[in-house]
Amino acid sequence: MFYSIYYDRGGRESNQDSVALHKVTTKKGELIMALVSDGCGGMDDGEYAGGFVAEKMSEWFYEELIYIVRRTDSFAKIERAADRKLFNIHEELKRTGSVYGKRFAATFTMFIAYRKKYLLLWLGDSPGAALGREISFLTSVRERDSFLTKCVGSGRFFYPMSKKGRIKKNTAVMLTTDGMGKYLSDKRISGPLLPKSTDSAKSTERTLKTIGKMLKSAGETDNMSAVYIRF
Repeated sequence: MFYSIYYDRGGRESNQDSVALHKVTTKKGELIMALVSDGCGGMDDGEYAGGFVAEKMSEWFYEELIYIVRRTDSFAKIERAADRKLFNIHEELKRTGSVYGKRFAATFTMFIAYRKKYLLLWLGDSPGAALGREISFLTSVRERDSFLTKCVGSGRFFYPMSKKGRIKKNTAVMLTTDGMGKYLSDKRISGPLLPKSTDSAKSTERTLKTIGKMLKSAGETDNMSAVYIRF
């Protein structure tokens, strides 16, 4: 297994994206958590909102998730624990916003892998994709009139959408913010990222940088971030 991370502010003055990747070895196997978060457009201080979600979920990984998997292999229990933490993050962003007269909100996509199984949770438009012989999207977007209707910190709390599955050998999972993720269906972008086309962390990092440069040359100005995990 290897992983690669790509992080670029694109043509913007600030980077509202945040990424996280954590891995520990337990007696039963490796526990992995990857996450991308992106401050929602039209809200305030997106770099703060995205970073806050990533920071708090990273704390949750070490303070709670590691101890949960010591007691159980149930992804249903892991999902309930993650939902509780996200609710707390949502409420804290709203409280902080009310103090400063601002609105904080961020998208969120998180991948947890343990003992050849995975759990994916998401709110917003930061895509998660599986890469094998071809690419398939694991996430969907809820929006109305081109506006996201569900984010962390915005309005009332909505439980994240979720997907569970088994991890196959020689496959990869990629989480991206929408600056890069909205192009993944293009074979020029997804093809070089398929497992058959990349065999190391360094080659994947080079590929991600090349894709980022190509998108910027084509006029993309949004922040671009990605976490790529090859199994």
